[in-house]
Amino acid sequence: MREDRSGWIVLFGWLAACVPSTPEGETDEQGEEASKSESDTGAESDTGAELGTQTDSDTDEPEPMPQCEPEAFAHAPAPIEMPDYTLVPIDVLAVEAELEFDTAAKLALATASLVFRMGETSGLPLLDLRQTPTEIWLDGEPLALDRFSIVDLGGGPETTLRVLEADLPACSDHELTLHYPLARPLALNSRAVSFFDEPAGVSFDFDMSDADANRYLESWLPANLPWDHHSLRLSIHVAAERAHSVISNGTIVPIEANTWDIEFPSSTSSASPMLRIVPSDLIVEDAGELVTSEGQTIAWRIAMPGTLWLGPSELADDVRVYLDGLVERGLGPYPWDEIVINIRPDSHGMEYRAATSTNLQNLEHELAHSWWARGIEPATGSDGWFDEAFVMYVVEGPLGGLGEPWNIALYDPNPFVRKTEATAYVEGRMVFTRIAEVMGHDELMAAMRELVEQGVPRSLSTPELELHLYCASGEMPEIPEIFANYVYTLGAPELLYGCP
Repeated sequence: MREDRSGWIVLFGWLAACVPSTPEGETDEQGEEASKSESDTGAESDTGAELGTQTDSDTDEPEPMPQCEPEAFAHAPAPIEMPDYTLVPIDVLAVEAELEFDTAAKLALATASLVFRMGETSGLPLLDLRQTPTEIWLDGEPLALDRFSIVDLGGGPETTLRVLEADLPACSDHELTLHYPLARPLALNSRAVSFFDEPAGVSFDFDMSDADANRYLESWLPANLPWDHHSLRLSIHVAAERAHSVISNGTIVPIEANTWDIEFPSSTSSASPMLRIVPSDLIVEDAGELVTSEGQTIAWRIAMPGTLWLGPSELADDVRVYLDGLVERGLGPYPWDEIVINIRPDSHGMEYRAATSTNLQNLEHELAHSWWARGIEPATGSDGWFDEAFVMYVVEGPLGGLGEPWNIALYDPNPFVRKTEATAYVEGRMVFTRIAEVMGHDELMAAMRELVEQGVPRSLSTPELELHLYCASGEMPEIPEIFANYVYTLGAPELLYGCP
């Protein structure tokens, strides 16, 4: 994103008495359920029981043994042990949501289901949603609204999450279903759904941002932190006679007028999906293919205000020039086979996977994020500094002035931090300038390009980046010194050692 502009665990007092023995506020209405993942039960044994199952002593019916996938939690925060309970990260497997927009009543409603798997520690699941549920079900059973509370994880509003106050066993699968009106998200600088009169219509945008906390998928749907990946399916209906369009980097399946399904792959993170809904008469749209100077064919889809002085085809020519320039600067081939561009009339710019929603001025910057941010993805909010810093280094060039070790925030060791500090754009750019001075510009670009060539999308932590650059430099001691003096000034993470 381009912006033109020590206590660790603190819990709200009302959380101390969590996990009531029975749900409150039960309702007869049942939520829609997403399909659950099924565990392989193995072959039958000589005793009649199945391998990988356990037998209930009363019924002698086999029950699936819990199955864990520790690798799914590679970048997850550690469980948080409290006096009476444990807060634990979860692995989200799938999110499904129905979004209904009633333009006559000026009302938007959501039904969302999140299927998740517990890790190797039992406890109270951590996730997020910046909307206010009116009904909640856990595994088909009603759950009291006050058992989906907000918890401060050591840094005020920039580290808050939701805690599901239900003590769940390790390695078990569950489904959380919620109903709620789509209101302005509980996040700084967020925007509400906009409705139009005469003719009636709606404008809706995921409108993500890394400059403010809580502005990823959690603004609108139940979601995890960016280290997690899962499938996402949206069913969207706009009740209006006025024709509407959807702009998204997902696979769009038209159902009927103003009704769509949108599918996102299992590699989707909370920061990667783009969605905008807008009356069709307010934009111009087109699609086609461009061929880069290296011979790479890239499909493009562009939507933009009809009031601009150029059209989608002309802008696609500019995109080709930008992509050629970024390749020439050493980023390597564009890592996707398509690009979706939504041109905005305001100053905001944001990167999505193989897509961007931006103004014309920031287009090159946001395209560069196709390699770094939504190709190689910062594993956590703590790591969000390096994609902005490196993109600034590539697009704007080196920036000197790196002085004595400072106390400026780049890497925040709190694993629950939710935003990228503005220092990433200037001081972070200086850090990469200094690394290039030590190991050489071409060597730095080759090392960064190698990470992309190893496959995207892929999550990367700051310690993993440091180790990679250290090894690529021939184990130059200056590399860890730069990170120690200028990146880890708020506290160092667990560092990695050993080059292959």
